Amino acid sequence: MIDVSELMDDPDFATSYTVWRKSGRWVAGEWEQTEQSIPFYGPVQPPTSEDLELIPEADRKKGIMNFLSRATIYTTGDTGTSDEAEYQGNRYKILQVKQWNGWCRATGVRI
Repeated sequence: MIDVSELMDDPDFATSYTVWRKSGRWVAGEWEQTEQSIPFYGPVQPPTSEDLELIPEADRKKGIMNFLSRATIYTTGDTGTSDEAEYQGNRYKILQVKQWNGWCRATGVRI
């Protein structure tokens, strides 16, 4: 198998983006939500036809991107609230995450 991990970190293919992770707690009967900004670095790509088949039709027209990173990106099932990735001034709610060869590949739809 060809090792392409060096290419994944190459500035010609990778870029920086921000992941926003929400958390919160109950205070006096009300939910206080906090949002944490986490810097990420990796390739950002448009979706493949296979990715599009897995996204609901209503979300397809909003804009979809794939975010790759060595760090984990979470969806609703993982932490309760999906992460959001910010790239070029747009935010993308993460709908699907796949792990492969030490990398996290997250598919997000523009919100």
